[in-house]
Amino acid sequence: MYTENLLQLDCGYIGNYITKFDEDKISSSFYLKESNEHLNYILDKGILEMKATTITVGGQPVIILLFKFAGNDKFIYGRIYNKSIDSDKEHLQMLMFQSNLPICFMNSENKVTTTILVENDFKNPIKEYILRKRIKYSPSYDFEMNKYKLKDLWMEA
Repeated sequence: MYTENLLQLDCGYIGNYITKFDEDKISSSFYLKESNEHLNYILDKGILEMKATTITVGGQPVIILLFKFAGNDKFIYGRIYNKSIDSDKEHLQMLMFQSNLPICFMNSENKVTTTILVENDFKNPIKEYILRKRIKYSPSYDFEMNKYKLKDLWMEA
């Protein structure tokens, strides 16, 4: 299990880690860390939407995997991947062939409270990203300031 960095995941973010589950299956898994109050709200609503978008950042093509929980713009999370970076490439290759995505919900005390499996809607966008050479530029990501507006990316995807 390559989840030793889970303790470094801040509240309000989603991380992507290679995880070995009970049945010895290894998966590229997502960990959402939030307060108990937010986790309860998200899980009670039971709504998850997923989108992928590709942009160019600093001349490099990247793919952003976006998650919107509870049908609420307040709960949009994203992960940026660059196929030129080995660790990102490893995750993308795993994600491209996984039928399901494990999403683990983690509270602020670093305890996984719930794990769900959802259908992997990212398989085709990841495959297209890996094969594509030209990608549109999006001003929603400010690489110099290392900040991006997830709501804007969600709307553009």
